[in-house]
Amino acid sequence: MKIKAKSIDSIVSPDYANSAVYRIELPDTLNLKLTPTIDLNEKQTDNDSTPWIVALAIGIISALVHIIVAFMQRKSMLQSTNSQITNSKENIKSQIESNKQLKLAEFQANLKVQNQQDNLNTIIDNLTDFLSHTIKLTPNKNMDIVELEEVIAIIHNSKLKIELLLNPKIQIHSTLIDSLNQMIELIAIDEPKDFKFEQWQNTKDDCVNNSRLLILSIKEEINHLNLK
Repeated sequence: MKIKAKSIDSIVSPDYANSAVYRIELPDTLNLKLTPTIDLNEKQTDNDSTPWIVALAIGIISALVHIIVAFMQRKSMLQSTNSQITNSKENIKSQIESNKQLKLAEFQANLKVQNQQDNLNTIIDNLTDFLSHTIKLTPNKNMDIVELEEVIAIIHNSKLKIELLLNPKIQIHSTLIDSLNQMIELIAIDEPKDFKFEQWQNTKDDCVNNSRLLILSIKEEINHLNLK
């Protein structure tokens, strides 16, 4: 702000102590600078509200942090729960498959044992029929033609059933088959005088012993299957 001095050009200040006079020349224009006033009450009010603003900001930030942490924890828990559910499903599936395989193996083992037992019973029955009916064909047994044909049919059928249940590649099986064939050869004679009773008796004893060995062998296989 500029103010013009019109009536006063200078200010004279006497110095009585030194008997001197000082003159202050005034310029034509005075420059006055206005400084804005400060309202102390308003400043005090602003200072009083600042802590509340800071506290509010801290509260909002703290609430946001809690929300974010809770969200992350919930997300982590959901991921963990989903992982546990997936693992549980896999474990259940694995257990079901394992039980299935176990039951299947057990069923197959039981079936194999039952088959072996059935084969053993069939072999024993047919060996009994074979041996008992070959005795009837010795020369000292008198039979009519009808009975003779029936006995021969039983002998051959029994021998055939036994051979079907045996494996010629196994020594004990092939030995029994040889004994059966030898017995048939000894009773297949045209004249009673050609019958070799002592040889037939030895062959019959061999056949019985070989049958026992075969039966024991099959029983051992069955016991071995039962232990699995």
